Amino acid sequence: MHKYIILFFFCYSFLAYSQEKLKVNYEAVFHMKTSFGGEASLAESVKKEILEKIENQNKQAKKYVLYYSDGNSYFTKDNFNDKSFNDKQADEYFKVKDKNGFFRLNDFKVEEFYGYYPDNNFEIEYKDETLKIENYTCKLAILKNGKSVSRVWYTEEIPISVGPFNYNNLPGLVLKVETPNYLCYATHISNDVKPTDLKKMDPNLKVYQGEELKLKNKEGLEKMRNHSREVFEMNKKRMENSK
Repeated sequence: MHKYIILFFFCYSFLAYSQEKLKVNYEAVFHMKTSFGGEASLAESVKKEILEKIENQNKQAKKYVLYYSDGNSYFTKDNFNDKSFNDKQADEYFKVKDKNGFFRLNDFKVEEFYGYYPDNNFEIEYKDETLKIENYTCKLAILKNGKSVSRVWYTEEIPISVGPFNYNNLPGLVLKVETPNYLCYATHISNDVKPTDLKKMDPNLKVYQGEELKLKNKEGLEKMRNHSREVFEMNKKRMENSK
C-alpha cells in the first residue's frame, strides 16, 4: 500500500510540474583546442596572439538559458546577459511535447537547418551519489554515447525531463553536466517565463535526421570551413599589414 501512495504522489508531482513554467540560467566553461592546420605560413607572433585570445575565452564562463512550459523547452545562448557571445552563430535546442527526441538548429553561418536526434542515443547508468545544487538534491547518472562519457546531475524534486544542450532524457531537471569538452551548471531557477521567451521552431527551415542529417552536417561544415578560411585570410593580411 505504501509504495502505491508514493507512486501516486510521484505521478501527481510529475503532472503538476509538466504544466508549470520554468526558467533555468546556466553557465558553461568550454575546453577548446586549436589547430592551425595548413596555416604553416602564419607568422609565429600572429599564432601567439590568436592562442592568447582563445585561452582568455576559455577562462570565461558563457551564459545560457533554458525555458520550459507545458512539455516544451527551448535552450539557447543568453545573449542579453552575456555580451561575450560576439559571434552570430546560433546555438538552439528544442524539446517538443510528445516528441521522443530533440531538435537542434544546425547553424553553419552560410546555411541553417534543424537536426532531429532521438533520445535513445545514450546508454544511461544511474549512480547512488548525490550532490546539492541550488538547494536541490541531485542524483548522478553516467551517460555514454560511443566513446563520449558524461557525468550528469539531475533532481527528481523537479520531475521534468529537460536540461541544457541535449540532456533531456533523465527523470528530473538537469542542473550540472561534466564532459571532456565542457562543464555546464545551473546558477538560478525560477518560473519567470514570458510567452515570447519560448521560441518556436522556424517552419521555413528543413528538418533532417539519421544518415541524411550526417550528410547535411558534413556539407554544412565544409561550407563553413571554406567561408572561415576566406575570413581568416582577410584577417591575416590585415594583421600583418598593420605591423
